Order: sequence, then C-alpha cells, then structure tokens
Amino acid sequence: MVGQTMSDQFLVELTDLVKQFPVRGGVLQRQIATVDAVAGVSMSIAKGETLVSIADRYFYSERTLRRRLQSVCIKLGVQDRAGAIRAAERLGLF
Repeated sequence: MVGQTMSDQFLVELTDLVKQFPVRGGVLQRQIATVDAVAGVSMSIAKGETLVSIADRYFYSERTLRRRLQSVCIKLGVQDRAGAIRAAERLGLF
C-alpha cells in the first residue's frame, strides 16, 4: 500500500514473543530454573480480519479465540474488542 508501512496494516503484531515462568526450590524457594510457556511466537491481526480467518491461520478453533479475547477484555476492564484496542493504545502497547 502506498504511504503505509507494513505495521500500519495491522492492529496487533507480535514478533518472537517469549513468556517464562520461574521454577522455585529449596527451603528459601529461590528460583532454580525457568520453564518456557511460550517461545518465539509471532503473529499479526490485520485491520478488518475476521475471527474465523484469524483462528484458521493460527490453528485455533473460533471458540478458543473468542474465549482468549474475552479473557483479555476482562483483564483490561473493557466490554469489547474496540475497548481492548483503545486500552492497548492508552497503555502504549502499539
């Protein structure tokens, strides 16, 4: 698209997302290792893309994707996806 960068085309774009959880042990419960929950995950959601097309591309069922989005909305304290986008912008997430 003329005048737009690649990132202007997406509402959400993740690159190489990593989430690790600590493994604690011993009497003092110090961190002794980490467990990878997610490693190297990349995804993008384009403007106007439907839940069905997103779910198909990332091998989720539509129901699973709806539940995950609902969980995000609850955590952000918003009613819908539009509210989640406004909250993410306000938080400087994109």
